[in-house]
Amino acid sequence: MSLIIFYEKPGCKTNEKQKQAFRNAGCNIIERDLLHHGLDSAELYEFFKGMPVTKWFNPNAPMIKKGKINPLLLDKETALQMLMDDPILIRRPLMIVKGKKLSGFNKWFLEKLLDIKMADEKRIPTEKEYITMIGKKTAALFDVSCAMGAICATNKPKDISNLSTFGRNLGIAFQITDDLIGVMGDPKVTKKPVGNDLREGKKSLPILMAIKLAKGNEKKIILKAFGNSKISKKDLNRAVEVIRSLGIEEKVRNQALKYAEKSEKSLTKYKGTAKVELVALLDFVVKRSV
Repeated sequence: MSLIIFYEKPGCKTNEKQKQAFRNAGCNIIERDLLHHGLDSAELYEFFKGMPVTKWFNPNAPMIKKGKINPLLLDKETALQMLMDDPILIRRPLMIVKGKKLSGFNKWFLEKLLDIKMADEKRIPTEKEYITMIGKKTAALFDVSCAMGAICATNKPKDISNLSTFGRNLGIAFQITDDLIGVMGDPKVTKKPVGNDLREGKKSLPILMAIKLAKGNEKKIILKAFGNSKISKKDLNRAVEVIRSLGIEEKVRNQALKYAEKSEKSLTKYKGTAKVELVALLDFVVKRSV
């Protein structure tokens, strides 16, 4: 699971889509404000090293589009000072990825560097791709947490492996259930508006299943709400009700239960209160109320 430091212009829709592409591929993002980056000129230059001066600038910046600044006519020192004085001119995003400092979003290069595949934003992933995605995010965190606990208690590789497997499958079960709550959860409990994940266009398992199962007008209702930040409350609630009518909750919980059972299986050889508590945790994760 890769960590990316991402310097963005707050509110930039393109930067938001780029961050989401990283997250969908299993990366974690630390966001920084490009307009108040706090870098000195030498630090800023590290993001452009090896690039022609013309590539340092955001071609859509107002001063560039109006022709008031022509990067072709600038030497490195002058260009760098301009970028320090007015960060809106900087070609964004600036990123720190695997120790490399980069300017601009080159999808092909980033996929190669990170060994990931960024899905087409409009394409609906398969259930297998969804599991792979959360396997690199939530499940990876649960995995390493449980493995570290085992390492602190024993030096037996088999025990460490068993707890690692427990954590990974627990993480998958947790995220599947959490995604169900994100679509159909009670706002009084979740503190989020009903259908929040649907409106935000999150490619979670209940949404993927619903789009796959829905036919005709029902599919149109769901797709109208999917990723539509301006959808009315009435239409969003209607889409959620369509998803409920498809029996999605039962199907998603069955998927979560499958991974919970895999998780419990890794504890077969153990006994005692610790095992009882871990199994109770699994039960809670899968049966959390929406």
